[in-house]
Amino acid sequence: MTTPAVHGVAAGDGAASDPPLIVRSHTRPILLFALGGVAVTALMVAVRSSEMDLDDAIMSAVTLALAFWLAAQSLGLLLRRAAAGHALRLDADGLHHPGWGIVPWPAIRGADLHRVGGSETKNIFHLVLDIDPACAAPQHGSYVRWLFGPIEGLWRRGRGIHVPLVAIDAEPYALLAAVQRWRGAGVPSRGRA
Repeated sequence: MTTPAVHGVAAGDGAASDPPLIVRSHTRPILLFALGGVAVTALMVAVRSSEMDLDDAIMSAVTLALAFWLAAQSLGLLLRRAAAGHALRLDADGLHHPGWGIVPWPAIRGADLHRVGGSETKNIFHLVLDIDPACAAPQHGSYVRWLFGPIEGLWRRGRGIHVPLVAIDAEPYALLAAVQRWRGAGVPSRGRA
């Protein structure tokens, strides 16, 4: 039985013989954020080279740090997804995420969507995976989690992995349905030996 596509990528019923579901990344919004961060950083460097009082110096330093952080997050997201060749990938092994590596299907106890912002016309969602506590998280340096965590999904809150669905080529509800299908096919039922 074939199920609806996630933006043009056909997904099967999640059987091991099905081709992987590859969710691509939209690079344009990521590049725009990166360029905006670089532009503001350059502007703040130029402003900081002039004479300032203490309040202006502090405000420009904070703005410089935030602009650099925005550029670093955007470029890190772009590079991780470019190196992996996808934003998300679902296959018989599990859910592949550029920031987490492979999360095997047996370790995923459940999946849900959480709306974290947006407007009336555009919602921003996180795919929240309820993970078995015995599932080992990949080891990243603290600077990697701090720099790239908020938009790359490197935070693990309790038993869940929050994967921000930022700049991806997939409708969130169709992606959730695909994750649930693959998860259902990847976890043996209790009745089987």
